[in-house]
Amino acid sequence: MIRRVPAESSYDNAGGDLRLSSTAFNDAQFQPSVDRRNMRASTDACKQRPTDGLLLLIADEVRKILLPQMNNKGKPTGIHYQIDVIHRPVELDNPQRLPENPAHSQIESTPDLNGSRFNKLKEALARLAEKHGWLVKPS
Repeated sequence: MIRRVPAESSYDNAGGDLRLSSTAFNDAQFQPSVDRRNMRASTDACKQRPTDGLLLLIADEVRKILLPQMNNKGKPTGIHYQIDVIHRPVELDNPQRLPENPAHSQIESTPDLNGSRFNKLKEALARLAEKHGWLVKPS
């Protein structure tokens, strides 16, 4: 999977090691978008701007993220959110007027995440992306 990252996003390559900010996975609906790599003709097709960077993620690794559900006292319940990557193609002439994208997918959770749990998911996604590094560095 490929995650598009605008060039102005927070990341650092100090010492040769990539360090991403979790903001690279921000999403207002708590469902970060990714593209299915094998459905894109080229990596350039994943970019919205020529300066965008592209990160590599592996769907199986995303699905293995263990994110505990918390009770109302902030203690783990022993149950984990189920994280999945769902193929959600963007059709031509969609109501949001987004560009058509048959490769579009979303990282989703069951049950839905709240803000603090979503922050933990973004952090886990950033660490996974760091492991694989840039497919295309931002410019």
